[in-house]
Amino acid sequence: MVTGLGGHEIFEAALVQASAELGHHHPVVTSARADALRLRKQLAVGKLKEREAGHAFEMLTAIESGDLQLLAGSIQAAAQALGPAHPAVETARQEYIQQRRDFQGQELHP
Repeated sequence: MVTGLGGHEIFEAALVQASAELGHHHPVVTSARADALRLRKQLAVGKLKEREAGHAFEMLTAIESGDLQLLAGSIQAAAQALGPAHPAVETARQEYIQQRRDFQGQELHP
């Protein structure tokens, strides 16, 4: 019995054991490998969605605060984690530009 592992890790360990006992090309092993790949992809997508949601929340909080430095920092962090062309980063960047224009306009016309 494998202890201290998550469900997907137990499945991967069972796959290795089945492959050793039944052979790499056995239909059960082949099917299990496909299932394991699907599971890994689902986990990766889930982690990406969590990361996206966290950065989106941070950028939204910064937008609502009106703090341009905070917004710039949250945009930079999200761009590094998600990529500079990610839609959430682009949206926050446009909001930053608009808030900066609004702020500069207020300085000119107090």
